[in-house]
Amino acid sequence: MSEIVCFLKAGEIRALAVLTESASLAIYLESHKLDNWKLDDEYVKIIWLELEKSDLYKKYLNSEEDSFQEDKSFLISFYKEIIAKALEVNDLIINLRKCFCPTNTVRKIK
Repeated sequence: MSEIVCFLKAGEIRALAVLTESASLAIYLESHKLDNWKLDDEYVKIIWLELEKSDLYKKYLNSEEDSFQEDKSFLISFYKEIIAKALEVNDLIINLRKCFCPTNTVRKIK
């Protein structure tokens, strides 16, 4: 995550920095073996490219406001407008596969 933070407004999104420095989040991720970004970094790149071309990101970069609250609002909008939509597309693909593929060949896209 820290690689992405350096490309964002003023070098840091405070709300994201709080997450990256969270000991409890690190423990949760480790205990649940949630380290797939290392294996599937192409998805991080795809999400980054979507973010870069979005109006949301352009508006955020050009904003005069520089606060934790603005960073938090940006991250919430980023999730809703970019990540959640990608998840919806993934679910749609899975459902289409269920309709058109034999049951034993359906698998979740990682």
